[in-house]
Amino acid sequence: MKTCHFCKTEVSAQVGYVDIGGLPLCLYCYESRRIRTHLPCHICRQGTLIESNLLINDTICEECGNKLDLPKAYNAARERKPCDRCSQRGEIQYATCYRQNLCEVCYEAANRPVTQLYCGDRGYSPFPSRKPSLPVVVLAPCQTSEEPRAGCIVCNKRLSDHTGISIVLMLPVLCEECRGPTWWAFMDKNRDELDVESCVVRGKRDEC
Repeated sequence: MKTCHFCKTEVSAQVGYVDIGGLPLCLYCYESRRIRTHLPCHICRQGTLIESNLLINDTICEECGNKLDLPKAYNAARERKPCDRCSQRGEIQYATCYRQNLCEVCYEAANRPVTQLYCGDRGYSPFPSRKPSLPVVVLAPCQTSEEPRAGCIVCNKRLSDHTGISIVLMLPVLCEECRGPTWWAFMDKNRDELDVESCVVRGKRDEC
């Protein structure tokens, strides 16, 4: 069982959930993220404009962003220097997208503000040439022939979609085995076709 990246409720392939860049989202959080326009800056707490449809739960204003020294934070975490919050050294330490070097305890308490491990997540990508990850619905394999079915876009395995989530969201479907690097490789190779298919499904052929 996984938890939604935003609200931490449990999500599973049996019910269906949306995956973006390796992050699981419940249906509500995937849909509601589109209406956000402002979030407080993580550092100075001033309201900061965000672009719609972005997968973010933290943001930073331009002024604070220009002051960040991400290489310094990365090196401090790698060398296991004292945590910027509690001054302790942890077995594992993390450089965050806000220039902090955190021990594992403080990293968890800060809701995992990562330096971006997955394309599509908020942060600074280690893959700058890779475009943001497209959303996809993750479903479980069919158990019976009577179940409403959909095919994994990568391996064509028949998946159960009894909630109709893929139709509601008009997104491609994926099995859990193909989730992650397998999907990203397929997505990068077939991005043009996936982008066109997404536009046509939504009735926006002229925008493709």
